[in-house]
Amino acid sequence: MILSVSLLILVFSSTLGWVSIFCKSFEGLSVLYGAMTAATVTISLALYNHVDTIIKDIPEKIKDNNEFLYVKSIDSLTLLKKETLSNAFLAVVNICLYFSVRSLEFFSCNTESLLSYINLLVSIFTLLAFIYMIFDLIKAFQVSVEYRSIIKKG
Repeated sequence: MILSVSLLILVFSSTLGWVSIFCKSFEGLSVLYGAMTAATVTISLALYNHVDTIIKDIPEKIKDNNEFLYVKSIDSLTLLKKETLSNAFLAVVNICLYFSVRSLEFFSCNTESLLSYINLLVSIFTLLAFIYMIFDLIKAFQVSVEYRSIIKKG
């Protein structure tokens, strides 16, 4: 979905003849991408630890009363932990891709070639992927807070 939205923005900018303008405008966002990577990785690791603490808080008495519920809860929270690690890894890969394409001279924004389109596509994709990851982490925090609340209530 992120790739298709990125392609739509690329086609729109190409139709208007704004590829080089959009491409150059993303050059100033390099610092923002670095900050978004640091924030995404930090929040992912904090959420990982938070979910791990929730798993440890699940009382053993639930296992005695309803083993299916206990296993289902542990499995759901473990899946949430894996998702947070995936977000951290994706953020690092995302920033590496962005800076790799931006640093190569032949992807320059100064030409109206296919390579400048690739540069713009990677820039748009990176920005949209970071926005997706941040909203995904916010949703994961909401889910973990609900789990914590249910566990505390017993």
